[in-house]
Amino acid sequence: MEILENKHIEDIKPTFSQDAIGFHQQLPGYTPTPLIDWPVYASQHHFKNLFIKDESQRFGLKAFKSLGGSYAMFRILCKRNYLNPKTTSFDQLRSMDHHDVTFVCATDGNHGHGVSWAASLFGCAAYILMPKGSSEARRKRMERKNVQAVITDLSYDQAVQKASDLAQENHWILIQDTAWEGYTQIPTWIIEGYLTMAQEIIHQMTTPPTHIFLQAGVGAMAGGMIDAFSRVYPTTQFIIVESAGAPCLYASMNQGKRTSIACEPTIMAGLNCGTPCLITWPIIQKRANYFCVCEDDAAIRGMHVLKTNDMVAGESSAVTMGLLDRIVKSETLRNQFQMHEDASILLINTEGDTDPFFYQSVVGEDRCLII
Repeated sequence: MEILENKHIEDIKPTFSQDAIGFHQQLPGYTPTPLIDWPVYASQHHFKNLFIKDESQRFGLKAFKSLGGSYAMFRILCKRNYLNPKTTSFDQLRSMDHHDVTFVCATDGNHGHGVSWAASLFGCAAYILMPKGSSEARRKRMERKNVQAVITDLSYDQAVQKASDLAQENHWILIQDTAWEGYTQIPTWIIEGYLTMAQEIIHQMTTPPTHIFLQAGVGAMAGGMIDAFSRVYPTTQFIIVESAGAPCLYASMNQGKRTSIACEPTIMAGLNCGTPCLITWPIIQKRANYFCVCEDDAAIRGMHVLKTNDMVAGESSAVTMGLLDRIVKSETLRNQFQMHEDASILLINTEGDTDPFFYQSVVGEDRCLII
């Protein structure tokens, strides 16, 4: 594990709108996902509170990413039809004919599943590219009427470029959950969709968190959460958690600028991204307190620990629990993170068993907890 402390924290101005929750509340099956209080674990490890936002059943899709894809699609279709998103309802937009619209994106699984689901709600088509080594189970979950998902022989960043090329060639709409020069509006809407999760958490919390752990690939979700939480929790410490296979935020912080890196194999497919999101990197650079790089065993540890509380967490989600479990068992690490007896800690379980076969291979009854 590698740890980098940001010694130059700055105040940040709000970047993103928090209007998406009004749209999400209109969707079939919407309900706020639970905020789990785990007092037993907190008491055993001598701190005040452990709260875990459980996104494993969001819209029945087992991941939070449906929030971003659906809201961005709503905004895109409103713009395409010259409609005001503040006064246009989901039912009104869904009643219109969108059969000639095709969305395209690159994904490890969760973003593409959200795009696939949203496309089916609005009657659109979608074409989804997955990087080399992606799960066949995740690919199958995405395919439905007018949606095709393909596992490529490309890296994640290469798949993003391919999706962008296909959009231009075929007059499709790129709906990607990262941003770069010239491509910022749609990623901004995706991030604003994620903030429904933050608003639910703020409403559900009974005490301000002292520490919030945020897993990160490109950093879109992490940066959006920091933006939202900093408005109401100005003294909270934010801990960015990345896979050792693709620590692009850690590398960027170390270099003092947004930096792309080569990705290495990791079980944390959702975090295996080599280039930070352009629009959230400045937020993360200014406001994140710590950048932590974890090996795969941290994700495996977290999956097992959460299972003891009857929580199903995928590998890209559970790494924060694995890191926390290591910190609270080390006096040196607790002091480094200022995690004392008054600590109130928030984790976000961003995905459930989106690959059930892999999940069972890790936490099945015949598997032992890796310590």
